[in-house]
Amino acid sequence: MSELDNLIDRVSRGTSWYSSLQDGYDNINELIKIKRLLLGYSFRISKYVGDAKKDYKEAYANRKKEYATERLRLIESGTTGVKAELLTEGNKWDLRVIEARSEGLYVKLKGFQVSLNGVINSITQDLSILRKEFEESKNNQS
Repeated sequence: MSELDNLIDRVSRGTSWYSSLQDGYDNINELIKIKRLLLGYSFRISKYVGDAKKDYKEAYANRKKEYATERLRLIESGTTGVKAELLTEGNKWDLRVIEARSEGLYVKLKGFQVSLNGVINSITQDLSILRKEFEESKNNQS
């Protein structure tokens, strides 16, 4: 299992635990603990998102460069512009596949990161409510 797969598994377990909590769950310390874990995972995920975006942008730039070079070569050898475009697409399709895979990984990781941040925000809201309730109960006991 790769480091990324391991990280995704840990995040999934943490978010599943949080999602399975019953209404009225009030263990502030456990919520703080899981929030800290998820924040650490979020930081690590952001590195993978950045790397995936870089790889995608590089694959895109490489494809554009190779397509332009190939079209120019074909046009200079007497091929019409439209035919050069079609031949380039056929001859360099593997570059499109590489770009698509890079883009797919980036989009997948970005979506995962957005979802993780949503869970962290939800935990933060729950903690805020629990702290407020705790303070109110303390004040009512005085």
